[in-house]
Amino acid sequence: MNEGWSKDLNEKELEEELKEAMSAARAWMEIIPENNAERSIGTVEVGETVLLTLKSTLPVGIGWRIVDCTAHDGLGDSSQKLLDENGCPLDETLLPAPKFGPIKPIASMRHQEAVAKFAAFKFPDRDRLHLQCRLQICRGVCAKIDCNKNENRIGRSSSEEGEVLDRLEVYNSVEVIAPEIDDASDYRKKIQSADFDTYPFPKIPGDRTFCVSIDKMAIAFCILGLIFLLAVVVAACSLLKAKRSQHGVQYYTRSLFSSSSSGSAFGSKLLLQESPVFGQSSSSVSNRMQYGRIL
Repeated sequence: MNEGWSKDLNEKELEEELKEAMSAARAWMEIIPENNAERSIGTVEVGETVLLTLKSTLPVGIGWRIVDCTAHDGLGDSSQKLLDENGCPLDETLLPAPKFGPIKPIASMRHQEAVAKFAAFKFPDRDRLHLQCRLQICRGVCAKIDCNKNENRIGRSSSEEGEVLDRLEVYNSVEVIAPEIDDASDYRKKIQSADFDTYPFPKIPGDRTFCVSIDKMAIAFCILGLIFLLAVVVAACSLLKAKRSQHGVQYYTRSLFSSSSSGSAFGSKLLLQESPVFGQSSSSVSNRMQYGRIL
């Protein structure tokens, strides 16, 4: 169980050897269809059988285990837990427990793969399915867990065998298409856009669109309102001035050139009594024309 580790090293030297070994560790995830259909790479259909493959290349004497797998939409709006923190599946219809393949030695390293088959699914309004898992890196062989028990107990020995040394995170994504659903969705979007497109000539050559912000529009309306009020004030002042001028002319005309009988008589009296044209005094004229004056 201690294969690959030097028993003669002290704790400090063993720690340095472990760090050096872990620096060469590699792990990654692949999501590929079980049957290679004629389509673009990285694309699967809803319901198609997909292989989730996790690969690792670790130093001799290091084991690993897959835990805490999650599927999400890439934006954090929707997510689905697939494997818990012990590596047990929450719903085997979504993702069963990965099965480990044989170990392939490569020099002082060991390569191993774990594969899980599942039916491709997608989140609403999302074209890509993102998967994320964590790998527990253990000294020797990781402790086994019985997922069938109600309480997932980890079998450990009194030695350091199975000690968790580190955790690695692997992730990948795949495009999931649903032709029937996507076609129906695209058709509904086209119908909705056609209903709202009421402009009769949407593509007139040389057509220019003039856009004004709300702030600029409010300022323009304020300026137009001020201009309107100023025009009303000017018109009112002009009307009052015209009325005053007309009233003064009428009063002056009636005072000096009135043709009424009383005005004529009063004017005649002043003319006859005070006018020097007749060359007579007012008393003599008054006596002579006392009864013969024509008014």
